[in-house]
Amino acid sequence: MPAWLEMVLTVLVAVIIALAVRVFVFEITRVDGPSMQPTLHTDEQILVNKLAYAFGAAPKRMDIVICRYPGSDVHYVKRVVALGGETVSVVNGRVHIDGKPLTDDLGTEPVSESMEPYRVPEGYVFVMGDNRNDSLDSRQEGPIALSEIIGRATAVVWPLDAIKWLG
Repeated sequence: MPAWLEMVLTVLVAVIIALAVRVFVFEITRVDGPSMQPTLHTDEQILVNKLAYAFGAAPKRMDIVICRYPGSDVHYVKRVVALGGETVSVVNGRVHIDGKPLTDDLGTEPVSESMEPYRVPEGYVFVMGDNRNDSLDSRQEGPIALSEIIGRATAVVWPLDAIKWLG
């Protein structure tokens, strides 16, 4: 085989592998807006593990997920606060799960609006932004079907001074 053909085939295989990784394993997503502050900030780039919930794995409370709302192709970055079968509410400025305050709540301020108890259907999660008072999330859009979760945010990879693991 001529050397030039071998080089073309090598490049082609590398491109195919890179595309497969991008489509099926990892992707980079840009944070757009203040809804996840102080954890994530506008224009930060995050690494998304698309296999995190494959093969029967399910999101856990406090995971940061990338998801779509029904009928939308826009990707949202939100935190899972309640799982299927749980009841979520906001009482006296605090998120409650099954009537108990969320102890590891990362919201920085009391939530300005109360929310009546809502039971999350099985096969869904209830998501919120960490900036509870400036977030479009499940309180307005409803719960997210597990099938609408693209992956789990694993790290901030850009800008360099913001690099960190997200858990």
